[in-house]
Amino acid sequence: MQPEAEAPPSRLGPGVGIQGVLEIDGELVISGLVKGRIAASKLVIAPGGYVEGDIVAREVVISGRLNGRVFAPPSPSRPAPKSRAASFTPASRWNGARG
Repeated sequence: MQPEAEAPPSRLGPGVGIQGVLEIDGELVISGLVKGRIAASKLVIAPGGYVEGDIVAREVVISGRLNGRVFAPPSPSRPAPKSRAASFTPASRWNGARG
């Protein structure tokens, strides 16, 4: 039996806005606007992307903007966020987040 191939990431492009609860089994890349709660294996807020709300994920990469809270498992290291966010474990990777 062959191992399953990893699914490509789901994407919300620029110009897309969503309000509500998003639950994704794999990776989600946000280049648009999300207001609400996001649960994903991996979440990437791309440059130009904006999230307002709570994030629950195993891995979080923020290159856009976040106004909310991050719930993620521990990670070896991460620089301090530059966004209006609270992280409830030292797990998220913060990459140039802007507030």
